[in-house]
Amino acid sequence: MESDYRSSRREAIVAGIIFAVACVWVIGTCAVLGYGQPVHSIGGIPNWALWGIFLPWLACFAANIWYSLIFIRDEDEPNEPPPAGKAE
Repeated sequence: MESDYRSSRREAIVAGIIFAVACVWVIGTCAVLGYGQPVHSIGGIPNWALWGIFLPWLACFAANIWYSLIFIRDEDEPNEPPPAGKAE
C-alpha cells in the first residue's frame, strides 16, 4: 500500500509539472507574440498560434506518450491475496 501511495504521488507530481510548464509556455508565448505585435503568418497560421498553441500541444503529446509508456509502472504487491470470488 505504501508503494502505491509513493508511485501515485510521484506520477501526480510529474503530471502537475508538465501541466504547469505548459500553462506558463502557452500564456507567456501568446501574450508576448499576440498582444501589440504585428501579425506574422507561417504557412497561413499566425505566429503566436503556432508557437503558443500548436507547438506546446505537440510537446505535451510527446510528454504524455513518454509519461504513460515509460514512467508509469504497475507494481504488484508481494503478499497480495487473490481477488474475492476467485478460487485457485
